[in-house]
Amino acid sequence: ATVAFTSCKKSSDEATTCGVTVAAVAGNYKITKITISSLGVNQDITDDVLSVCQKNAVINLKSDKTATYTESGAGCSGTDNGTWDITSGTISGSVGTIDFVGAAIANNCTNIVVTETLLSGTQTYTLTRQ
Repeated sequence: ATVAFTSCKKSSDEATTCGVTVAAVAGNYKITKITISSLGVNQDITDDVLSVCQKNAVINLKSDKTATYTESGAGCSGTDNGTWDITSGTISGSVGTIDFVGAAIANNCTNIVVTETLLSGTQTYTLTRQ
């Protein structure tokens, strides 16, 4: 007798993706990483460009395409209001410490990763859903 087993379990190597639409991306986020890539060199610049208050700030991308930025922590009081949108798989918006125009976006359901093209490379922001 031959016994065969099959599995429907998703491999941990497979990337999970969620939609790149306003409805799929809307939510609360914190910027957890900023990297710059130029001439094949990747550098994490998060600590160089974000203060402690900015790292603890929550960016709320709302489904009505408005956005709020609220810092938290001792001595942190920054707030901002702005707008955002997703068109043809790219994100544009400005609120708090983010200012994107037509940047590439990927959504793995836990993080959104936004990549801006610069003159000599790219700058990538990882925003983690809260």
